[in-house]
Parts: sequence; C-alpha cells; structure tokens
Amino acid sequence: MSEGSRALASLSGVLDAPLWVVTAAHGGARGGLIATSVIKASTVPEAPRMLISISRTHRTWELIDASRSFALQPVPRTRIDWVERFGTISAREVDKFAGLAVESTAEGPPRLVEAPALLVCRVEAAFDAGDRSLFLGEVVAGSPLAPDSGFEPLTVGACWSMLRPEALDRFRARLEAETPGAYEAILQWRARHVSTTDSSRNRS
Repeated sequence: MSEGSRALASLSGVLDAPLWVVTAAHGGARGGLIATSVIKASTVPEAPRMLISISRTHRTWELIDASRSFALQPVPRTRIDWVERFGTISAREVDKFAGLAVESTAEGPPRLVEAPALLVCRVEAAFDAGDRSLFLGEVVAGSPLAPDSGFEPLTVGACWSMLRPEALDRFRARLEAETPGAYEAILQWRARHVSTTDSSRNRS
C-alpha cells in the first residue's frame, strides 16, 4: 500500500460518506446502484447541481450515459436491504426493483416510493476518469425531505456491520473481480492525459 493510500485509509472514519441509491432508465431498461461519491456541486440556489462518480462497469452507468439523466435517493439507516439489493448484485442478472414500490418520474429515472427524498438530474457534462465517469447533473425535479421525517442516513462505516454475511461476500467477490480492470483503466487514462498535460507544460 502506498503512502497516499495509507493516509487516505486513516481518514476513513472522518470521510464516512452517506449512501445513495442512484437510478436510471433507457429504452425500457432500468437499473440502480449504491453510490458514495455524491456531491452538491453548486452554491447557487437558482442553479442546483449534483456531481456523481459511477464505475463504467455498471449497467446503471450505461443507462445514465444513454439517457443523460439520473435520480438520487438517500438511504435511511433502516434500509440496509436497499444496500444488499442495489449494492451487491448486478442489474444484468436480476431486476433490482422487483418487489419494491417504484414509480417512473416525468424525466425518466425510476423513483423508489419509500425514499425519504428525491433529486432528479439532467446530465450537463460527463468527464472520463478512466475506470469511471463523473456526471455533472442539473437538479430539474425532486421531492424534499420532510422536516419531521426523523431521517438518519446510512453511512459506509455503519453498513459494514449491518450487511448479512452472504451479501458482504458477494460485494467482496465483485470488488475483487473488478479491481484489476479498474486499476488498468486508471493507468491507461493517466498515460493518455497526464503525459499530455506534462508535455504541454514543458512546451510553455
């Protein structure tokens, strides 16, 4: 493990991100996944934006890329079942929405009816980062969190101790299978972009 990796790992408790269900649909297909890299990307009330980071290996990435839209729903601490459903199995294998109350939003992405809040976003820009894409989305619709909802977010740190052993094993197996390809994609991206940037600096 590199010095940078060790430093980042030491901050895992401080950087205990809340979990989100990201959903998308296109051409009659729908998908969803659990994301931790979900960031408010604007301080301008008249121009609300969100930034998400999605692995290019996921079916949901394909749906976002094709539809240019996605929906964000925060995961309550009581819904570890959403994490098992949307975070440990692939939409290519099962319908992750089966058995859940789901509605289609006017903008396209599916909405979990029991979600405490909703942000529907239209992709304004997408950035290739090698193993993943960063999608910048304009918040075009949504449902606010009720003031008396008592909502408590489920975080990365909390979910590890709450997942069933079989779900945790599925997640670890997927992560182990995907990591080598993701690492190679990052290296290839750096070879294309970092070297080009360095060359430009040298010429200036």
